[in-house]
Amino acid sequence: NTLSLSRQLENYKENKNKLTAITGKSNASSIISNGIHLISFGSSDFLQNYYINPLLFTSYTPNMFSDILIESYDNFIQNLYELGARRIGVTTLPPLGCLPAAITAFGHGSNQCVARLNNNAISFNNKRSITDLKG
Repeated sequence: NTLSLSRQLENYKENKNKLTAITGKSNASSIISNGIHLISFGSSDFLQNYYINPLLFTSYTPNMFSDILIESYDNFIQNLYELGARRIGVTTLPPLGCLPAAITAFGHGSNQCVARLNNNAISFNNKRSITDLKG
């Protein structure tokens, strides 16, 4: 029951329109441009989609899936910017292999962190940092 990025963007536009109706265009623009927009992404994409979906897992390497995610989120961030957001922060992935759901699903009966998931998160975060420096 998650909201797609396109639905989240539509919700943002709807709320921006409501804010404009209440405060006026100038005030709404100021509120939006001065507001902090914090975006967290990737954890659910990997844990609830990639790792458990055989179609994704067998069709894409973690590196390829990372590229797809980063492109998708870069587009999302660009759309937010076009809507007036200026202060946009993006979080990195946590050590995915240490999340209780990951240990339960992929730990093979162990209660230890799953190293390959942590390594994929590190790789994703490094790739994300490089993309941020280019943009």
